[in-house]
Amino acid sequence: MKKIAYLVVVILSMTLLFLSCGKDDDSQTPETKVPIIEKVEPNTGPVGTTVVLDGMNFGDAKGDNTVKFNGQAATIQTASTTRLVVTVPDGATTGKITVKVGDKTATSASDFVVTKEGPSAIELNKTSLVLFREDTETILINNIDDFEETAEWETSDANIATVDSEGTITAVDVGTIEVTATIGELTAKITVTVNPDIYVGGEIIRQGDNFATVWKNGNILYLLNGAGDAGVSSIVGNGEDIFATGHEYVEGDSQPRLWKNGTKEVLNNVPIRYGRGNAVYIDGQDVWVVGSIVEEFKENEIGIAWKNGSPVNLTSGMHTNTRGADMFVDETGTYILGMGDGPTRHVMVWDGGETPVLLNSGEYYADAFSIKPDGNGGYLVVGYEENADGVDVAKYWTGGEGESVVLGNGADDSEARSVAVDNGDIYVAGHQGVEGMIWKNGVEWVTLNEESITRFVSIQVFGDDVFVTGVEIDFGLDMIVAKVWKINKDSGEIVQVLDMDIDGTGESLGLSIFVK
Repeated sequence: MKKIAYLVVVILSMTLLFLSCGKDDDSQTPETKVPIIEKVEPNTGPVGTTVVLDGMNFGDAKGDNTVKFNGQAATIQTASTTRLVVTVPDGATTGKITVKVGDKTATSASDFVVTKEGPSAIELNKTSLVLFREDTETILINNIDDFEETAEWETSDANIATVDSEGTITAVDVGTIEVTATIGELTAKITVTVNPDIYVGGEIIRQGDNFATVWKNGNILYLLNGAGDAGVSSIVGNGEDIFATGHEYVEGDSQPRLWKNGTKEVLNNVPIRYGRGNAVYIDGQDVWVVGSIVEEFKENEIGIAWKNGSPVNLTSGMHTNTRGADMFVDETGTYILGMGDGPTRHVMVWDGGETPVLLNSGEYYADAFSIKPDGNGGYLVVGYEENADGVDVAKYWTGGEGESVVLGNGADDSEARSVAVDNGDIYVAGHQGVEGMIWKNGVEWVTLNEESITRFVSIQVFGDDVFVTGVEIDFGLDMIVAKVWKINKDSGEIVQVLDMDIDGTGESLGLSIFVK
């Protein structure tokens, strides 16, 4: 009986164990928990931005998660159950972020804003700008549409040039400054150079007619003609006034002329059949013009110096013809450069003595065009003199001593037309052969020949630069063009070339320059 009871217990135990095992084998996989997005950082950015999603119930393997930005699948960089690091995908647009784990999906509480990718630099339409006083120009940002912010503009010196909120630069005074555009953390700079005002006297030639012309900063300021041909030989400024001298044809005869601010001034003369002004000079309240005339019914040319319109003859006592070319006045006296011709040809300076000072022997033909004080109580005269081979040789003479410094090479015809002295340096403008030439302290310094014939005629030093005017004969266009060349005083580099406007067709001559 006990044995039977024992067997029943064993059988019941095995039956319960079997049933229990069968129940375990039929159990289901635990249900996936719903993922939750708690934080998105950042919540805005362009395609390619790395975004961190913090939350709960994410898949701990990258492949267990599907992340989309407004429906566009993203690349998952790293994954854990509480953090996903993803990349904003190509084609993403602003909208919700979703995370799908199994068949459960989480959605961000707010939109992720997809922005344009910001540019890496501000692109200005210019990196340098040259203006004259009172000129304006607006600087453009080529890639402004790539920015969501507007630019802020700043000048490094408002005394030189100002800039407004639209990037419009206004030149105020001579100098060089920087203007900066700023957008966010990005900046871009433009170098602004404000030139002095450049006045040039000369001529415009149209269909055989010559028009006396004064240009300001390359634009026509005055056309000075009356009824006949005319030309400007020399120009100078005094305060706000601009004086020019030259000639004008009246009833077929050339007459000397002085213009003030475009208006003809009186030069008193005996009746003449020819005359011209070659240089104008201002000494305080006195206006001087030097040139020459040929009196009516006579043949000989007479040098003349007009002071405030009244003429004084320039005679030598040894020449049949004389001519005034240039002058200056300083504390030591009045110095007038000229030439005497017949029977010999002399370069001369009237310095208040009984007779002019002769600067050359007269053996060979010579001519001179410009005189300036040398800074040491003397003067410098530039021109040329023929050598024994008949070649014109550029040179300058030193005042009072009759000594000369040869500039030309002696093989090619050369002329020295204008001189400027600055801090002991002597700059001479002219030409040698077909090349425009500037000599500095007796040595070739700047040579210009760009497949054309160039003539430098007038020179002035202003600040850190040398300004020279003249003409370029352009073979390609078959025309003569008046130009100004701006040259750095230290390097000798031509930093700007300015053409004179002719307001239509024609040719032009630049013969005198004044910079202020």
